[in-house]
Amino acid sequence: FSLESLGDSVWFDAADEDFPKLLTVTEALQASGAQQVAGHLVDLGGGSIKPDPLYEGECRYIVADAADDDRIGVYNCGQFANDLAIVPVDGDGGLAVREGGAYADVADEVNLLAIKHQLKLDGGVLSPLAPRF
Repeated sequence: FSLESLGDSVWFDAADEDFPKLLTVTEALQASGAQQVAGHLVDLGGGSIKPDPLYEGECRYIVADAADDDRIGVYNCGQFANDLAIVPVDGDGGLAVREGGAYADVADEVNLLAIKHQLKLDGGVLSPLAPRF
């Protein structure tokens, strides 16, 4: 659970609504009256949000910045299962970034799906709901 910008989209689960609404973090904070987001350091005056390295609460997800091993195998096949920025290298079982670009730039351009966290107001703090499977 990591938000990089107050402009990131989240599903906000308001108590008086039947269904969550897709809002920016700023809009969710305004709609809820909260000043904080669990696991993050929020600076509304400066317009920033960043993960709190000391946070030990629920819903902390670890996402690898790079593959531990550049070969597709049982240990990493799920890591790139729906990632259109990664392509196999012919013949050697390795992986490469599509068109040889920077991973973050290529992923932003070609991947259609994005994780949107669902938040609810919990004691004056916007907190993530646990993932549902």
